[in-house]
Amino acid sequence: MRFLYRLMYRIGFTPWDTPETPVPAVLREVIEGPEALHPGRALDLGCGMGRHSMYLAVHGWQVTGLDLAGRALRTARQRADRAGMDIDFVRGDVTRLEKAGVKGPFSLFLDGGCFHGMSDNERRRYSKSITQVAAPNAEILLFSFGPSMRRVPPRGAEMSDVKRCFAGSWSIFWTATDRDVPGTLADSYTFTAWYRLKRC
Repeated sequence: MRFLYRLMYRIGFTPWDTPETPVPAVLREVIEGPEALHPGRALDLGCGMGRHSMYLAVHGWQVTGLDLAGRALRTARQRADRAGMDIDFVRGDVTRLEKAGVKGPFSLFLDGGCFHGMSDNERRRYSKSITQVAAPNAEILLFSFGPSMRRVPPRGAEMSDVKRCFAGSWSIFWTATDRDVPGTLADSYTFTAWYRLKRC
């Protein structure tokens, strides 16, 4: 899955991040809605070319963006520099935050598409790694495709997978369907969803 993403960035095929791709309504609700979170430190997991990182920074968050794709991070840094934004973009594995030098505490973790492509072992490392750098009342906002209908990556995930991965440390308190995913991506999956979790 990681190789696939790096390849797609290399050839410039990134349908999840185009000039026309909107900031998801779910994310806007959490950041700008009537019960918006108070800005703090945010970790954008799998930040890609920095679209969500920049959105968070505009709304007062101190943002670290993490990704394995060097090409995507170069674009993210260029975008942030042009906009005059101070965002810390780091190259590293979202399941091994300590090896990337990422240090907490963070009050918000944003996963716009990592979890649903991970193996079971990666998900266990991911949960443990996030929890180690989470503030006491931290939240996770996590996007996931449901299981694939065409046996194509990413593998997808059910709500039960999210619950099992974070059991004991985090609890889901809110879910929503994502209606902003381009049809070419969403049509291969049983559903698209956002999960909002809070540290126990």
